[in-house]
Amino acid sequence: MFRRCTLPCLLFILAGCSSWTRISPPLPAEFPAFRQYRVWGPDSSLVLRSLRISDDSLSGVPVLDEIQCVTCRIGLALSQVDSLSSGKTEGIGAGIFGGVAGALGFLLGLGLLMGASGGLD
Repeated sequence: MFRRCTLPCLLFILAGCSSWTRISPPLPAEFPAFRQYRVWGPDSSLVLRSLRISDDSLSGVPVLDEIQCVTCRIGLALSQVDSLSSGKTEGIGAGIFGGVAGALGFLLGLGLLMGASGGLD
């Protein structure tokens, strides 16, 4: 019984962890300051907030910096951007809470299954 439940439970938990959605914004655009955006380049990605897109460039503040930090804002030419993704969570606290809640839900479900089957086979 336990082995049959492991894969579906694991997939359910992992599905809850995927929180990025690819977007194609109109140009120019300015986005909510606290929302997170992953900017994919040729070799790496950045996670930015307070994103602004003009006709030929994109700028934002790295997630670990204060949003109001004017000198922290970085810019990229749109030609360097492969794609852009929007994060569901507005901060790291929501991600941690979701992970803990998912783990607790998994353990509770596992306990119920073990109780119903009389333990591990």
